[in-house]
Amino acid sequence: MIYTFAKHAGWSLRVRANGECSPESIWGYIGEAARKALGDRLGDRKGIARFGEAHVPAERALSRAAVDIKVVHPGYFVGTFESGDTWPEELSARDIPKCMKRFSFRAGIFVHVDTRPDVEPRARTAHYTAKAAFKSLAVAFKRAAARVSEKERDIIISKG
Repeated sequence: MIYTFAKHAGWSLRVRANGECSPESIWGYIGEAARKALGDRLGDRKGIARFGEAHVPAERALSRAAVDIKVVHPGYFVGTFESGDTWPEELSARDIPKCMKRFSFRAGIFVHVDTRPDVEPRARTAHYTAKAAFKSLAVAFKRAAARVSEKERDIIISKG
């Protein structure tokens, strides 16, 4: 799932881990790296879209993600995951939201993800649900970090 996320976010990402690391810990480290990269690349984050959203179908699932990259730490995550019957060996049903929560918390971004499997019971496999979730998060993140025109440069904050 890390490769899927990196590919669709447009990242060049290499992960090395020693010893036993839980998927949740690894995603926390990736979130920390994302926060640092955002700071290095974007500075005060002016000139970016700030908000990104994506609807991404995987073979037998559909996922929606919305991301708000604003200067906050810690981040926040809300997710709804309807899973199928079987999960990939390396993940359990509880791992996906935990991984995304750790990523968003460490990255300092707001993330909302809603994922649903195919309506046909025999087609439900959690592999597709997980794949769709990470793809939609990646695409939404990429859109939120995209550069915008000079006219749209200031980060919009409506608190007053």
